[in-house]
Amino acid sequence: MDDQLSIREARAQLPSVVNAASSDGHVTVITRGGEPAAAVIPLFMLAKLEEWEDEQLGRMADEALAEGGEPERITLGQMMDEVLASGNDAVA
Repeated sequence: MDDQLSIREARAQLPSVVNAASSDGHVTVITRGGEPAAAVIPLFMLAKLEEWEDEQLGRMADEALAEGGEPERITLGQMMDEVLASGNDAVA
């Protein structure tokens, strides 16, 4: 099975893509117009990603508390943008 599939190919091969992810830990990137758009990943990888996200949010909260003074107020969306941006730096 390819590491990248178009949406059309992924639709046609969905049972195989899901089986490869769940049994072999295989990651399949789904492309749209030749550009990566999504991925099918094993559930253990999703769990690890969610665990990492929780750790990052906790770290940010601890840093904010340690700074003292008046806390900066940001929206949840802004916080998630910051967490995801720091994750991209770690991956790159």
